[in-house]
Amino acid sequence: MLLVLDPRISYDSMKTDYADDPILADHLEQSKSNLFTYFNEHYANNMISTPSSVPSPSAQTLPVVGSLQKSFTA
Repeated sequence: MLLVLDPRISYDSMKTDYADDPILADHLEQSKSNLFTYFNEHYANNMISTPSSVPSPSAQTLPVVGSLQKSFTA
């Protein structure tokens, strides 16, 4: 299974695009559920129990590249 997470592709946009296709809509919901399950099993407990030793980057060090919300269907 290949999983690509792209912040420019929103769940809401995909849900709208798949509204007329029940197979794709079901797959989207199952994928979302699987992603939440995976996160909870592998990351959620680690985030709560151990504080991060890596400092988060400040907003000043991140380049502004425009909006992260893009419509891939536009």
